[in-house]
Amino acid sequence: MNITNQARDALIPVLQSQEAKGIRLYFIGFDPKDLNFGMSLEEPQPNDHIKVINQIPVAIEEGIEKYITDLVLEYENDRRGFVILSRQRC
Repeated sequence: MNITNQARDALIPVLQSQEAKGIRLYFIGFDPKDLNFGMSLEEPQPNDHIKVINQIPVAIEEGIEKYITDLVLEYENDRRGFVILSRQRC
């Protein structure tokens, strides 16, 4: 996984205002074409793997690490805000 500089710069004030230590990535299900992942400001779960990516602490749900290697957290200034994209679609 990668976090762009733009996403990092937008995320740091959010983490500070919410008094969150980082973000958490987790599996939410399948759709016909892909696996779907969620992102939240919740505390890490006991079995999560913690990594610091571009200065952001990221808790990664156990078992999904190999599936998120091509994901990019981006921040879009339009209505979408934070989005998780596949590098294949960037």
